[in-house]
Amino acid sequence: MSATGIGQGDCTYLGIKIQGSAETMVATQKGFFRSFDGTSIYYEVHGEGRPLIFCYGLVCRKEHWRHQVAHFRKKYRVILFDYRGHHRSSMPPNDRNFTLRSCAHDVQALIRHLYLKEAVCFGHSMGVPVVTHLSQLEAATLKALVFVCGSVSNPFEQMFFTHRMDPVYKLSARLYEIAPHTMGKLWRKFTEHNRLNYFLTSHLGFNARLAEREDVLMYLNSVNETPLSTFHSLLNDYTRFDGRALLPRITCPTLIIAGEEDCITPIEIHEEMAQLIPNAELQKISEGSHNAHMDRPREVNEKIENFLERTAYR
Repeated sequence: MSATGIGQGDCTYLGIKIQGSAETMVATQKGFFRSFDGTSIYYEVHGEGRPLIFCYGLVCRKEHWRHQVAHFRKKYRVILFDYRGHHRSSMPPNDRNFTLRSCAHDVQALIRHLYLKEAVCFGHSMGVPVVTHLSQLEAATLKALVFVCGSVSNPFEQMFFTHRMDPVYKLSARLYEIAPHTMGKLWRKFTEHNRLNYFLTSHLGFNARLAEREDVLMYLNSVNETPLSTFHSLLNDYTRFDGRALLPRITCPTLIIAGEEDCITPIEIHEEMAQLIPNAELQKISEGSHNAHMDRPREVNEKIENFLERTAYR
């Protein structure tokens, strides 16, 4: 059964009706703009007030911030967008611009498009290195950063608490380079919606006991509908990136949210980042997974709200 339509209304998955999140995701402004290389980027604005820009993870979608949108749109101007190659945004005209830094330049173009003089930028998972790049491009604009469960170096180095995932990734990347069409078909097949994929995703990427079923289904749907070429290009760049040298250059206050049970980016990664960033604070979420902001949204939102009031937007 298909889970398409999640985030737009109701849907059915494995015989269970899932309530969509359309009410909390209705935009007050939306549209497209051209980025630095002509790529068309889709964006939405929710609410009014001082701006918060949200950058989701690789092959995710803007609805993964739905708990934060519902909370912060009451007081802030919440800004969402789709990465290049994701959902409503177009593919870049040149593959050389399919990088984390290119995504950061997209956010920079969004800031220009909306005439923002200030902003707080959020990043989850791959969004963390994107925002790290952005911090070097827009130091004067960014009043604070919020990192949620992300790494600024090769994510396979410590994934699942082992270094053995790195050679597995390199093998799959090599196979894609040899037979991209065949690997693309396999990607569609092995990321389709079924009970096994739901079980693995809910236990490895989420806290299966805490996460809402809708959030897990949104992730599954997003992965399946994103082209493998998008996943391969950005993940390949991610594995070659080491942003730890950039962290000491971040000048604005930075909040790091870490899930204590995150097996994708283990807690040690966040502790190292907190030590490298001069004005950083680390908040650990008990029982939080790689998607701690969806496992325990109320706790995470309260920590972020307190941080914003104490630092950037006091």
